[in-house]
Amino acid sequence: NLYSVEKRISLEDQVDLMQLVRSERSKIKKWKAQQTLQKLRTWKDVSGKFSIKATFVKFDGDKAVLKKKDGKKISIPLEKLSDRDRELLESL
Repeated sequence: NLYSVEKRISLEDQVDLMQLVRSERSKIKKWKAQQTLQKLRTWKDVSGKFSIKATFVKFDGDKAVLKKKDGKKISIPLEKLSDRDRELLESL
């Protein structure tokens, strides 16, 4: 059973294992964000009134460069993006 296995693992090994799990979770979160950003998605501004369908291209200073379906690129200041969009970009 799991308890008896945990009991046999030293505290130091348990800490190492927990750090490894956190690291792997972080990598998975980053990978998922990258996958999401490669797809055409709807980006919104903080007010929720403006939205655009585009893919993420890159950061340019304090701006996100997005590519619309027609191929045109636009730069949007990060502070103007919705909280959800900024959180997604921060996970990169």
